[in-house]
Amino acid sequence: MNSLPSFLAAASGRRGPSHDQRAACRAALAGAVALAVALGVGRFAFTPLLPLMLAGGELDIRHGGWLASANYAGYFVGAMTCARIAVDPARMVRAGLAATVLLTFAMGLASPFWVWALVRFVGGAVSAWTFVFASQWGLRRVVEHGAPAWGGVIYTGPGIGIVATGLIGFALAGRHAALGWIGFAAASAVLTAFVWRAFGAAGAGTDGGQSRGGAKRAGDGVGVADAAGRAGERLAAGATGAAEGAEGAEAVADAVSAANVADTADT
Repeated sequence: MNSLPSFLAAASGRRGPSHDQRAACRAALAGAVALAVALGVGRFAFTPLLPLMLAGGELDIRHGGWLASANYAGYFVGAMTCARIAVDPARMVRAGLAATVLLTFAMGLASPFWVWALVRFVGGAVSAWTFVFASQWGLRRVVEHGAPAWGGVIYTGPGIGIVATGLIGFALAGRHAALGWIGFAAASAVLTAFVWRAFGAAGAGTDGGQSRGGAKRAGDGVGVADAAGRAGERLAAGATGAAEGAEGAEAVADAVSAANVADTADT
């Protein structure tokens, strides 16, 4: 008589890990897509489109360097301020993805240089915030599902995004840069819609009490420790992003300086 409950319990135990693996996979892929949009498009789409903007007379090399520097400066500011943003990670990722779509589209519009510079600066900050919060959200989710190995998949997103924007930019050779910006905005909107639900109710908290039963924390000490842990995660990721932004800014400054020297030599 006890064989049926035992069988059901064993079957349930076998299904659990499989379900957790699928949930971890979905969370990791959602994080990868978010980083592909935030970094591959929001931060690095400018690189393959700069030659088109130069060829179209929209920019010269000096102003192109300033736009790149504005983006790096924004990324640095975003990385340094993310630890002070007390917003749910899932909501922050949603906001970052939506902002990336709008800012990318704005670059496709004919605008004064200072508007483009402001857009690139804000875009850099948004990229950093989305990177930090999407990483935090994704890593927590895969750990909650008992599959931390999936965490590495999240960081394939930037590489895939950079390769994709580079190949598309190469295919757009000879066309107007605005086509590339608007096309990247449209592609980002599609990818954002694809992962939007992943960063919804299921991503707002853990799979335990918060999302299903509204269970309270065991005590104030647990809440403080959790908040401190989250702040530490953001500070670590922010420091990484800040260092990357500083290196990028230095590289751009060197490139602009070299261009100025070349211009002086030509004259």
